[in-house]
Amino acid sequence: MVLDSLNEGASESFYRFSDPISGGNRVYTEVTFKPDSLIMHSYTNKFNTLSEPVTHMIWRAKIKDVTSAQPAISLFNFPQKVITRDFTTTFEGLSEAVFYSRAQDPYPENEQPHLGVSNVLINITNPATIDQNKKVLIIVTTQPLFSGMTFNAANLKYRSRYVLVGAESPTGYDFKYMHPGSYYVNAIYDSNGDQSFSSGDFMNSNFDIPLTLSSEGTASATVDINFQIP
Repeated sequence: MVLDSLNEGASESFYRFSDPISGGNRVYTEVTFKPDSLIMHSYTNKFNTLSEPVTHMIWRAKIKDVTSAQPAISLFNFPQKVITRDFTTTFEGLSEAVFYSRAQDPYPENEQPHLGVSNVLINITNPATIDQNKKVLIIVTTQPLFSGMTFNAANLKYRSRYVLVGAESPTGYDFKYMHPGSYYVNAIYDSNGDQSFSSGDFMNSNFDIPLTLSSEGTASATVDINFQIP
């Protein structure tokens, strides 16, 4: 998408991005920045099946942790008004701004700087019998969630990534586009389906598995779910 309108104020800034070929008739996204939050609202006409776009998704985010961004801010001297990639001629001659294969991608992953991939593998040994209908919650944080045996719920604000996956054995997930740095990984076999650390759930007895990701690198962590939460 390309920026087609903006309004920057002292307490709130608004930006709208639209399809570079069809404009806002096809898809567009509204982004609102406030001092403590961000709202992103995207619209689509569902591949030209509707006369005008309708809501595709709304994402509301609150600032929880300002420390994790500091290394990238320092490294790139952010913010800078510098073009990272020039897409001036990318969409010339195209009938739509959609690329359906990696071969068409104008900015392939292997050319994107700084970010990396974290592979998290899950092994479940307790419970002995795995219910395939259950989910495993994988949580990656920039600060540990445990001090000894004590769970520090306040540190959930340091979540960098989290995802629910099927409780298959083995199972796992690849987290893409992650900033390099030090992380901690925990995983929960979610017995009661509340997506939280609850009594009766199962998790890794070796709390806060460390994971260190380098720039444009790939890191791996194996989490053994073998402990029932009292």
